[in-house]
Amino acid sequence: MLVYSPSNKKAFTLVELSIVIVIVALIIAGVTTGAGLVKQFKLRSIITNKDSYTSAMRAFELQYGGMAGDITTATSYWAETVNGNGDKKIVGHTEGARAWQQLKLAGLINNGNYSAALLFEVLGYDIPGGNVGVSGYSSTVGVRFFTFGLTQNGWGYATSAVYGKYNTVFAFGSTDVGSRSAFLTPREAASLDRKFDDGKPGTGKLMADNGFDEGVLTCRDGAAIASAVDSSTAPTLTYLSTNAVGCRLMFIYK
Repeated sequence: MLVYSPSNKKAFTLVELSIVIVIVALIIAGVTTGAGLVKQFKLRSIITNKDSYTSAMRAFELQYGGMAGDITTATSYWAETVNGNGDKKIVGHTEGARAWQQLKLAGLINNGNYSAALLFEVLGYDIPGGNVGVSGYSSTVGVRFFTFGLTQNGWGYATSAVYGKYNTVFAFGSTDVGSRSAFLTPREAASLDRKFDDGKPGTGKLMADNGFDEGVLTCRDGAAIASAVDSSTAPTLTYLSTNAVGCRLMFIYK
């Protein structure tokens, strides 16, 4: 009969333990690296979307003589849409929403299901492919058109003092209720800005701002409300150094 004795138990050697530790470390490193690559791919998709939609809008202008959503002859091409006012600016609530519909009707974009029954843009309730453009970043990030300094522009920029300019923009923001449209951390937004523009949130072709009408600084320094930022203070703005989601993005179209 075999008698159990603690001396019969075989312990792990230091070499075996070291091998286990190395394997665990490699697994953790692989997961971390993979997560980082996924994040970089998602950030790069923002630029890819912007470039794609810019090309689509430029092609629309060449073919129809104005921006989608703004042309006064849209109903002569498509009965299911509505004419714009032809002022060479896009009002986010109405023309901005219909821009997506008309780009789709013209065959210049192939994503989304833009209906004729367009509603006013409502922050946090829009669905990408409904009133706003589809983004490759995530299913809850959409792309809007609007022009700085116009009322009903969708993001609260109803003053010409905003960044001191009238510019039509592609705006990327979250459509989640309660997100205030923010979807990136300041560090992520700054990284994207440095890579593709001038690294400043208030100037260049890529700009970033605090969450919609926050009244607090969540993305950049300076005045919390965008309407208090003008052309003289915009160049001095810098990104915050935080990892909390608080930024929305705008790319100048023209």
